[in-house]
Amino acid sequence: MTINSHYSKHPELLKGDLPTAQAFDKLMAVKDANDLKDWLRMMATSDRSKNLPCNGGVVWEDTLGRAEQTALKMDDKELAMAANAMARIADNGFHSTLENDLKVLERQREALTKKFPDAIVLYRHGEGYFTFGDDADTLFEKLAWQTSSKPVGDGAVSWMNINDDGMKVLRMYDIDMITAQPNVEIHLDDYVSDEEYKDDQLLQAQQVIDSIRGMNPERDAVISLGQYQVLSEENGIDTSVSIDFIRLAYDDVSIINDSGREQKLVDGLVWYADSHNRDYITATGEMLQNNEKTVEHLLHHFDDVTLGRQLRTDSVKDEYDALKSESPDRLLLVKQWNFYEAMGDDAIRIASQTNYPLWDRDAGNGKMVPVVMLRTIQVDRVEAELGEENVRLKESNIKETLNYMALRPSPLNDGLHSELHFNECGIKKTRSGEYHVWARMNGVDLPDKAIPTDIGLRYSRLTPGAEKEVTLRTALQQSYGSTLLQMAQKSQSASVKI
Repeated sequence: MTINSHYSKHPELLKGDLPTAQAFDKLMAVKDANDLKDWLRMMATSDRSKNLPCNGGVVWEDTLGRAEQTALKMDDKELAMAANAMARIADNGFHSTLENDLKVLERQREALTKKFPDAIVLYRHGEGYFTFGDDADTLFEKLAWQTSSKPVGDGAVSWMNINDDGMKVLRMYDIDMITAQPNVEIHLDDYVSDEEYKDDQLLQAQQVIDSIRGMNPERDAVISLGQYQVLSEENGIDTSVSIDFIRLAYDDVSIINDSGREQKLVDGLVWYADSHNRDYITATGEMLQNNEKTVEHLLHHFDDVTLGRQLRTDSVKDEYDALKSESPDRLLLVKQWNFYEAMGDDAIRIASQTNYPLWDRDAGNGKMVPVVMLRTIQVDRVEAELGEENVRLKESNIKETLNYMALRPSPLNDGLHSELHFNECGIKKTRSGEYHVWARMNGVDLPDKAIPTDIGLRYSRLTPGAEKEVTLRTALQQSYGSTLLQMAQKSQSASVKI
């Protein structure tokens, strides 16, 4: 509503409110940016908070709004922002600051918590809630939610905005809390810094994720949400990637991109989603919100969904093996709905020669099938690097999508490019049922090392081939690692291949 509409409907406001009338008259006389700057300085120093007539503050606020429009017509965004900021704090004539508001809320909190001194007070604001100070710090300690800082006087206060998902989590963890309508209309400016914005966006995403994960916190699930194209910035270099999966584990949440890299949500890498500058954590939170029903179904029906995906892996592998038998000497890439897939030894060979990551498809009963998944442009690269005559492309009759695949990053990625060489080595099963890796270098027996059961079982089930070879290399790399690499570099005689 403009000053003109107020004046036409309530002319007594200007007539009976001399300071506002004078301010309006002076605004009408403004001719240039310098005049407007002087006018804003006058308004900022005016003792307008005293002796306001009824509704006079509304007109005062709209007068500042008119000044903002004047500044925009002059194409002076700085003055327009100054006028806007002044208008927002001129609410019904009470010139309030956040510092004054918080003093009122502190007194309200003292009254609310007399009977429940350990309770956290959440104040309604807009569609959500907020809390500040010691209460915000307490939630940080209990839930590890990010706090932001709002400047108050010469210092700052811890701050948390709580959304609907956050409220679900607080109830889920039985946090002792009191919700209240604030005794003062809180005046919150926009984010004062990029840091405050990022902190708040992280907080919002953490609440969404904790709410979804809380449905079944002991499940460790990798969920495909479809490909989300984003730009990532690492060391000042922008690279186009896509987030393909999110892992909901008991103690953390991670995103997995199309290069196979898994990164915890709370890490500080900055991502830009849809060309808008936003922290990647925000994008991840939005992915979860947009797919909340899918995630909820997967967590509630985890065992049934996993079984269905395992059976599907068997069907896809049977089809792949049948196509492979038609031309066993060529690498096979089978086109599914929106990607190409290589499996087994072919996946190992492609991954080792192109650096594309290996994934494991769960086939049930502890059986994992290594796969490489490629987009069309990546298939072109494989054909160029390995020779088009060495690659065979076929189309699947199943045409599955990523959403129906039981996937996880393969541990065999550790052994793809291992440079360790031994005279003799292998994996054996002990009497206790454990699996150990053993190796001999230059006639010296190295100490046996226990390895994960899934790696040992995988090795024992495989027939000789690329997958069995890289499984052994993975066990060696994980067990002996940098120590043996240093020994191998010092010894020129350790040259027998695995």
